[in-house]
Amino acid sequence: MPPTTPYKKSGFDEIHRIAFSKTKKNDLNGWTKHEFDKSTLKSWEKGTGGLTDSDRLLLAKYYYEAKSVFEFGLGESTKIAAHINVQFYKGMDTDAAWVGSARDNAPDHFRFEFGDIGSTIEWGNPATPFLPKAPMDYTIQSLATEPEPFDIYMVDGRYRVASALASFLHALSKGMPKSQIRVFIHDYMNRPHYHKIEQWTDRVENAELLVVLKLKEGATEDQLAAAWESFVESDYS
Repeated sequence: MPPTTPYKKSGFDEIHRIAFSKTKKNDLNGWTKHEFDKSTLKSWEKGTGGLTDSDRLLLAKYYYEAKSVFEFGLGESTKIAAHINVQFYKGMDTDAAWVGSARDNAPDHFRFEFGDIGSTIEWGNPATPFLPKAPMDYTIQSLATEPEPFDIYMVDGRYRVASALASFLHALSKGMPKSQIRVFIHDYMNRPHYHKIEQWTDRVENAELLVVLKLKEGATEDQLAAAWESFVESDYS
């Protein structure tokens, strides 16, 4: 067999490193965050995406403590992140106009992507449920360019179980200890079919509709990857 060629960083790897480092320039001493608590709710303009007050407060507690947040699905949670002024944020959605609206109402350092799953109907659902490009364009592409794990992954869009599994796998692949990974799923408490993910996860805490999950100690990457493939091809909800 010919000798193995040692891996050499390409020019593209280098510009990826430089570009990513520039997104981290906001990691400064004295970064200002704004609290979101019960007093904030008195004047808060509530969205129509289904967050309850207990969901808002639970999410805001974790967002305030986090340095980095990734969101599948944009909406009121994005506005909460913007109010708090999360240091490092990335979010994606299946509706290009909705992405633009979120961009217009967010801090300049927030980053957004459009997940193209074809034509969509209400709530960003795919008009054609299982297009071959959807697993890549929705659950993978926005995370694939991120070389560091996020403190919080929030899932409130399509392919929720698959997106949650992809979030756990992304964090593991970037070296985050299993015990520290936190993934949120909205509408979890009233949708029992999402609870299948508890074969590999445990609940940390929950609000009325929102849950915080962590990985079971015995969960393996192979199990999560196999489950991701199953869910992404059978459940886009």
